[in-house]
Parts: sequence; structure tokens; C-alpha cells
Amino acid sequence: MNRTDKICLLIVILIIVGIVSLMTYSWYQDYTKETKKKDQDILSIRKGDTITCEFTEWILTRDSTGEVKYCVYQTTDLDIAEDKSIPKSVTFQKILVNNTGVPITREPLIAIVGQDLIDEINLGFNNLVLDMKKGESIRGAEVPISEGYGEKNSELIQTIPYKDTLPIYYSINRFEFEDEYASEVPLRPGQSFIDHYWGWNIRIDSITNDTIVVKNEPVLDMELAVFSWPASVINISTDSGKIWIQHKPDSSIVNTPIDAEVLEFYNPRFTEIKELVTETQQPYPGIIISLENGITIDFNRENIGKSLKYDIKIIKIDRD
Repeated sequence: MNRTDKICLLIVILIIVGIVSLMTYSWYQDYTKETKKKDQDILSIRKGDTITCEFTEWILTRDSTGEVKYCVYQTTDLDIAEDKSIPKSVTFQKILVNNTGVPITREPLIAIVGQDLIDEINLGFNNLVLDMKKGESIRGAEVPISEGYGEKNSELIQTIPYKDTLPIYYSINRFEFEDEYASEVPLRPGQSFIDHYWGWNIRIDSITNDTIVVKNEPVLDMELAVFSWPASVINISTDSGKIWIQHKPDSSIVNTPIDAEVLEFYNPRFTEIKELVTETQQPYPGIIISLENGITIDFNRENIGKSLKYDIKIIKIDRD
């Protein structure tokens, strides 16, 4: 065998080795992918995994008929959301919300198990999915209040007494007043307007720099249409400087929603409620929960302070 033949043979051998190596690498890649896929299919969820899941959150509350039962508060399942035969909570949304009240779309939840999932839903939900596998489902799994959304904030529960008072005189920033009654400027003492909230007559008593003192001038026995229930003016006392209002609700308003904005012109404490609700990212209406000692309204998000149940199905588990 001459030198040229030897070189040709070496080249052929190198080509064969290259082809075999390439085939071996390709087989190894396919084998690794298949093994990884099988491993993923039998993974048990642990902290740090990214999971994709469907879920429905049930809360123990009154349904639309007033009966206490577990109702759907939020769900990723469109069929459940639209099924009118399945009881829903009073503030059930056709959008989902996370633990801080931020809306999310009605699609499978994707979250990292651990603090991210706790922040997205709650501790109890996070604990439920630990050790679950792809394709596994649980139904009616209970989560106590301590591992759910915690206890209610008592500052967000307010009671309006059946007999309440308003001041005859009140002060308001001149610019705010002009903004509300822009068509009536320039302003001067003695001018009268119809109050945009109460519907009764108001009169400018005095103007000092940027402050206006306004006098409420309701009519005795005047019916008020500003609440979700009947109310009327029952007394006007110039001696005490107060207007007495009688609230006359009936049981039909219990378990109905009401916005803090509807009440903030009635009493400044509801402005504080609205601001507190906004700070905690709970932009939801309050719920009238009792008429026992007045009209009690709970502005906590409806799933806070409630026993919870979850239906969960694991769709996918990703682990780096």
C-alpha cells in the first residue's frame, strides 16, 4: 500500500468515526430529552419548581339567597365561572385577583412554588401543591384562615347608626367648592345652591380667604335618595347645630355590595376607608353584613377572614 492509499484509508476511517460519533451524540440527546421528559412527568412538586395549574377557590360565605355555604370566589375554569347553578360569592369577579387584589386573566396559573406562590395566592395553597405530580388533582382541600388570607382588618368594618347626625354648618376649600359649582362663580355670601349629593338647599354663610363656610338647609321629613336604603331628615336643631337623619333599611339589603365612594360624602371616615382599601390594593365594594345594631358594612376583601377550600389540577411542572 503506497502513501496515497494510506492517506485515503485514514480519511475514510476519520469520516466513519465522525459519522458514528454524530449518530451517538444525536442518540444521546434524544435519550436525554426523553429521560428528562419522563422524569418531569413523575416529578413531585417542591420549592423552586414553576408550576402551571387550574384552580377554583371556594369561600364559606352567604350566597345570593342569604344561605351560608361554600361559594366560588375565583376560578381559572371558564365553565365554572359561567355556570349559574354553581353558587358564587357576592363579589365574584369574571376576572381573577391575586393576594394583593391585582387582576389577572382567567388562564391557568403559572407561579414559582415558595414565596412567589404564597404572594400570588396564599401559604395554604402553596402547601397543598407540594408533593403533587403532573396531572394530579385534589378537590375540596381545606385551608384554615391562618394559612389563607388572614383575619379581617377591623378598621375596614364600619357601622352606621340608625339615627345619625350631620352638621348644619361645614367648611370647605374655596377651590374645591368652585370646582364643584363652577357655573356659579364668582361666589359671595348668601348664594344658594342645590347640594349635588344630598339634593337639599345649601347656602354660602361666609368666605374667608380660601375657606368657605356652607350652611345645610334641608326640609324636615325630607326623604333622602343617596343610600341603598330609605332615609329621611327627622330633626334640625339650630341649638346643637345638627341635622338628625333616620336610616330605615330592610333585611333585603343584607349581603349586598356598596362602594365606599357612595358614602364618603356622607361621612369623612368613609374617605379614610376608601384610601385604606386603595393602599391595600383591595378595590372592591364593601358588603352589608348586619342590621343588628345599625348598618354594618365590611370593606375587607370577601375572601379575607374566611375558611377556604380549593380544587387544584397540576398541568405542568418545570424544574431547572
